[in-house]
Amino acid sequence: AFRDITAVTITNTHNGRARDRGAKDFRIEASADMLGWCLVVKGRLEDRRQRTTAVNEPQVFAVQARARYIRFVAETWYGKGAGLQSLKLLAPTPTPAQRLPWS
Repeated sequence: AFRDITAVTITNTHNGRARDRGAKDFRIEASADMLGWCLVVKGRLEDRRQRTTAVNEPQVFAVQARARYIRFVAETWYGKGAGLQSLKLLAPTPTPAQRLPWS
């Protein structure tokens, strides 16, 4: 099913105790059929390798897309390679009229 997307939250990794990697420059692309892809957002993630706290704060990127498929592409990275702790897609909040009766 197609979904509207209004933002992406990404939490970069530092690879646990190793603190030796993380994604740097990235792009997120959207597709209706996994054949044709269009750019949704390009960005740079913070280097989290030297973070001393166990919890990494997510970075938020505003987008405006409608897609069935999404892919994350790491173009560059910190240290030994790219990685993510999490990636979340955010949808618009439905108005009361759009909500289903049982929700």
